[in-house]
Amino acid sequence: MSRMWQDPLNDLTRPLALVLAALMAPAGAVLGLVLAVVVSDRVPGVGMVVVPVLSLLLLAAVATWYLVSLRREDARMAASLAAGADELVRGEVAGTTVPARVVQSLPDRSGRPVAALGGPRAERGRRVLATALTPAGPRRVAALVPDLGPLRRGAPVALALPPTRRDLAALDARVDAAALAAGDADPRWSGPLPTHGSVTGGWGPKLAAVVGSLALFAVLSAAVTVATGSEPVDRYAAAAAPTT
Repeated sequence: MSRMWQDPLNDLTRPLALVLAALMAPAGAVLGLVLAVVVSDRVPGVGMVVVPVLSLLLLAAVATWYLVSLRREDARMAASLAAGADELVRGEVAGTTVPARVVQSLPDRSGRPVAALGGPRAERGRRVLATALTPAGPRRVAALVPDLGPLRRGAPVALALPPTRRDLAALDARVDAAALAAGDADPRWSGPLPTHGSVTGGWGPKLAAVVGSLALFAVLSAAVTVATGSEPVDRYAAAAAPTT
């Protein structure tokens, strides 16, 4: 399961597909049960609830795993952001400065002071999600930057990328306004960029997860309902049958 979170800022296809499949499992189970009752001439038994109950347990398990994993990943990211920013600011590693644009900016709740390369240290920080034009191509990165005011979506920033942490960055305050404007005019911004849709895999994997889960649990539920049902009893024929 941990392999699903290898690059959470740029690829959430598998975690989201798993959650969608789990969400649709109870619906598929109920659909299969209803179809089996309507189409089959067998009388449903207690076995008809087996697949719906199992689908609800699966949904609860996946939802719990997802929430716990999100909290762990958020804690890991917060610790990595602080450590990565400190390494870059102290000069322990040499970063590569690239142009970037803000996607989201939220206050950092850790309360730790935050600094930028060549800039002042602030008592509070902001956790920034940005699209960066890295040497490997546009990708999303996270940065812990000094809270010197709100950063609007799409605002140009210069981020220093460490050599070994491809999802982290630090603000490079040494870049002047002219260089920021030049980076914001980079022609690569007109090419394909990461979006919320692309990060979650697009419509294909989502539809596959929804339709696949519905079909699978509908078939399983219908099969179990029919298999555990009983033959109908003709009450009139039984009443008219001669007794000895």
